[in-house]
Amino acid sequence: MAFGDCGHLWHPERAVAAAQTAVARALTQPSLADAALSLERYHALAGTYADADVGGGWTLRLRWANDTAYCLEWVDADGPRHLVGPGGSPAIGFCS
Repeated sequence: MAFGDCGHLWHPERAVAAAQTAVARALTQPSLADAALSLERYHALAGTYADADVGGGWTLRLRWANDTAYCLEWVDADGPRHLVGPGGSPAIGFCS
């Protein structure tokens, strides 16, 4: 069977389109995981999370931070999300 013969079972065009969408999203939308990693690096140098800049503009921001913890907020088409760190996981809703 030639590769083209199994087109009804696997749609490479759809896979390529999905991959392109994922890449575009990754390049245009800030990532909570990337911001958390940046905060960990900042903390290692400054000894605090306070006054860190995550560079997310309106869609991703450091909502609060102190010497030992922080909360990042991200709002996208799916609504608000937040991550309390260090070591937290993304959750639905705003920082409290």
